[in-house]
Amino acid sequence: MKNLVIAGILILIGFSPSFAQDMNSSEQAADLAQLKLKNDTTVNKIKAEFSFFAGITIFGTKSKIRSSMIDYGFDDRSSGGWFSGPHNHPQVTGAPSIDLELTIFLKNRSGITLTAALSEYSEISGYNNNVGHLSITSRVVSWSLGYTYKSSDLRNQFTVAPALMSHKIAGPVKIEGSEEEIKYKIGLYACWTYKLVNKRHWFLNFKTTARWAPSTTVGPYTKEITNAWTDGENVIETYTFEATKVNVIIINAGLAIGWQKQK
Repeated sequence: MKNLVIAGILILIGFSPSFAQDMNSSEQAADLAQLKLKNDTTVNKIKAEFSFFAGITIFGTKSKIRSSMIDYGFDDRSSGGWFSGPHNHPQVTGAPSIDLELTIFLKNRSGITLTAALSEYSEISGYNNNVGHLSITSRVVSWSLGYTYKSSDLRNQFTVAPALMSHKIAGPVKIEGSEEEIKYKIGLYACWTYKLVNKRHWFLNFKTTARWAPSTTVGPYTKEITNAWTDGENVIETYTFEATKVNVIIINAGLAIGWQKQK
């Protein structure tokens, strides 16, 4: 019996330090794992983002409309007015492209994104020496709901989605129909953003977007002038912007500022 007691004491003395050491090692490993998880830059700590974007239209429906105005003779040089000199035509003016976007992350780096955008607003103004100005306005509004994924460094973000696009075209009175039309298209939306500034509750991104939809027919539009000859006979001259198929491909680039909610 005495020998058994001594043996038990020796076992406790021999194994307790190693057991305690193993326990301490396990606790330290768990603490290190938690610390690594906390400081791991590949773990997305954002639950939701809401942003406002403003940028320029690098490429859009305006390109084809402008080239068609040249083809149909609306590329003359206007004489100007009291406060402006002569202008070359066609001229393109417009408004910035803007959008509102909401992203909800369902997993670590992936989620869904809802976007509403004024993708393009352009006014293309041509001029013909005989009949004067011809102006066509092209406006594209887009709505999309799609999939978003962040890269491992959490700075790059990619979104792809189907898009419902509304293309509004306004010009002079058409040969057939009204001077204003709205056509709805189902297309595609893709977006890439790069995080320039990332604070706890707000961020600033560089953002590029691309949208595509089936082509839209613009026109035909006519401009008429009545020439009075010396013998009293009036002759009507007609200049036509023929029906033109316009590819709805729009590329935007700019900055997005937004608010983000932490998990």
